[in-house]
Amino acid sequence: MRILCDTNVVLDVLLRREPWYADGLAIFKAGDDNHCTCCLSALSLANIFYVGRRQVGIERSRAAIGNLLDRFEIVPVDRVTLEIANAMLGSDFEDNIQSACAVLARTNFIVTRDPGGYQHSRIAAITPGELRERMRTAWSGGAIEPT
Repeated sequence: MRILCDTNVVLDVLLRREPWYADGLAIFKAGDDNHCTCCLSALSLANIFYVGRRQVGIERSRAAIGNLLDRFEIVPVDRVTLEIANAMLGSDFEDNIQSACAVLARTNFIVTRDPGGYQHSRIAAITPGELRERMRTAWSGGAIEPT
């Protein structure tokens, strides 16, 4: 399974934002354990650094970006991506870019806390909790519970 993680899911893990932290962490662990391939758009990296720098400083933000580069498959944002996003019906251009990245990366799902923002996406958007439940069912025994 291939998934594209929305920026909010990654920030929930990096900033340990409750009540979403455990579900996001389970997704990171699933990727680490090769239960799925976790993708992240290049746009997300810029946004994560911007938010992180303001909340935890430059050094921790750079370390987090390095960690993400090691863990995630990075989907580029180029002219084609932007043209696809611009042609989409959704009113949030950032969500359209994420959706275009998900299509180009051939993912099965976009994992986000805001599935409503992806109503016009060709890739289904589900919450981290929904993905976690799907994985728990697929790999019975709770193989992706957070540590």
